[in-house]
Amino acid sequence: MKIKVIMLSVLLGISLCGGAAQREIDYAAEDAAVKTINELNAKNFDLKRIAFIGLAGNVDNLKTVFQGGLQRDPGKYEFYTRDDNEWDILLSEIEFGERKKDIMDPATIQKFGNKIKGVDAYLYGKILEAAVKENGDAIFRVSLTLSKVETGQQLWSANIIGTFRKAVAAIEVSPELTKAAMKAGTMLAEQFLKQVASLSPGKIFVLPLVGNGSEKISDIVLAELNSPDNSKFPIFSDMNVVDKTALRDVALQLSSAPAGTGTGSGDVGKKLEALYNAPSGTAGSASESYYLVCTVKNCSDENKEGRVILNASFCNLKNNQVLWGKTVEGKFREETSDLLIKETVSKNRIISVGLVVGLIVLVGLGGLVFIVRRLTSPR
Repeated sequence: MKIKVIMLSVLLGISLCGGAAQREIDYAAEDAAVKTINELNAKNFDLKRIAFIGLAGNVDNLKTVFQGGLQRDPGKYEFYTRDDNEWDILLSEIEFGERKKDIMDPATIQKFGNKIKGVDAYLYGKILEAAVKENGDAIFRVSLTLSKVETGQQLWSANIIGTFRKAVAAIEVSPELTKAAMKAGTMLAEQFLKQVASLSPGKIFVLPLVGNGSEKISDIVLAELNSPDNSKFPIFSDMNVVDKTALRDVALQLSSAPAGTGTGSGDVGKKLEALYNAPSGTAGSASESYYLVCTVKNCSDENKEGRVILNASFCNLKNNQVLWGKTVEGKFREETSDLLIKETVSKNRIISVGLVVGLIVLVGLGGLVFIVRRLTSPR
């Protein structure tokens, strides 16, 4: 009997864990749907009604979850979905093999466009990944294609990454270190933005800081690096990137690569575009790709003084050639007068509290003596 109870408990535990993991993947799929809508809205296609016809490799009914995300807030388009035999026939005729690179045959698109009236384009795709990582974060990667019904022409294709990040406890950073990091970030931004003005147009990827103490101050430093409002240098920073673990891996890879080596730079570029959800290829007049990575050389807050030293490197992603390098330092220490005032106020508080406590004790003792005398006095 005990064995049965134990086995039932184990199975129940596995079921609950599986349910939690599925819920996190569902959240990632919904995030991918939102990102898909944002990309399609940005393209501003002359379309009204888009039929979402499914995802190859559909696991755990994620097609339905993704579909719900599209319909929740579709933006400028109306998403048309159905679940019937006609839809199943259409899906069975789509070849999601490597030979066709996940693209429907234009003839198939036109054929079914005649059957399903009022639809301007088809959106379809293939699930590439749906998993929960060891740290509890979930990822949902999908390859999508949008094709025009009338001509079968492919209008748009992209790999979309939806993510869900498990909440983690914030890292505590002292006020002194925070202000020192802000000063280093401000100095970095001033120097960096002066340098990029003379370069060829291109996308700039700002990577998380690397080195000891980098996780404490990375967001603080990079928050000072505001993106210039022009199309010549679209800057992608890590402020809104959800998969920072993968992005930090890329930063470590690039920071340790020898200058002037372009080994695997094309793959790294594609990975950065996917992680930042940046447009692939060129962006407007941007034909080059650059990255900025900073190594922490000092990150300390001893004796009420915060100090941050960064080695910044700005490189061409194509060949890893260093175009600009700079060491910046941020320091912050409270003025002696401020510390004396705080210490004086603190001491005065201690003295005041001590006096109040002493008075309470004296009053209490006086009352106790009075009561004892009354009780022991002859009546």
